[in-house]
Amino acid sequence: LNVSAGGNDFGLDDISFATLSTFIRLETELTTPEQTVCENTPIEIISYAIGGGLDLPTIEWTKNGVSLGTDVFPSGLESLYNGSSYFISGAPTEFGVYEYELTTTSPCDVKTADGTITIEEAPVVQIQNALDPVCYGDSSVVMTALLSGAATTGTWTSSSSAGSFTGVSADGATATYNFGATETSELVTLIFTSNDPSGICEAAVATYELELRPYIIAEAGTFAPVSD
Repeated sequence: LNVSAGGNDFGLDDISFATLSTFIRLETELTTPEQTVCENTPIEIISYAIGGGLDLPTIEWTKNGVSLGTDVFPSGLESLYNGSSYFISGAPTEFGVYEYELTTTSPCDVKTADGTITIEEAPVVQIQNALDPVCYGDSSVVMTALLSGAATTGTWTSSSSAGSFTGVSADGATATYNFGATETSELVTLIFTSNDPSGICEAAVATYELELRPYIIAEAGTFAPVSD
């Protein structure tokens, strides 16, 4: 330590103080904060590098313009923070337009990042249980598909070319399947395919394994009386 006249005593007047600069920087593709996916389909993972904050960043979500609350995620989505990067991932289960704002928790120089994830409604079909197995002698069976979500119409088809559909309802969900001549004893796969909705969601498909049982014709022999 130099204490001589004109020397440098390294006092406090020689020390400067600075704070860490906060930042949020997108680490994934530029398109990831703005996504459109179908219900129950994983989003592309969104990752942000976080700097300058001492605590977990906060995130605010809205659904169709209505706040879900701080750190309340849309159903099916989740986050992970490893101390330096913040990840958003998952498969959203409810359709709607979700906007988010990610905010650092540093006391000064607060930074934010935002994005929008649009979830389109998926078509859903479910085939009601038919009477199964069915006797071939009944000649036909009525099949019904329940439509929900973006499914509004649909079409019945069969794995067998022998049978046919008649009595189709206006939306295609209900139809009578008529057994073909060669379907006396076999498994037939009945297939219902929904409409293909506009957007990125694809048509929904449901199948039903129908077991046909053969009918039996009993023939009685000649009756011969027995004498004593």
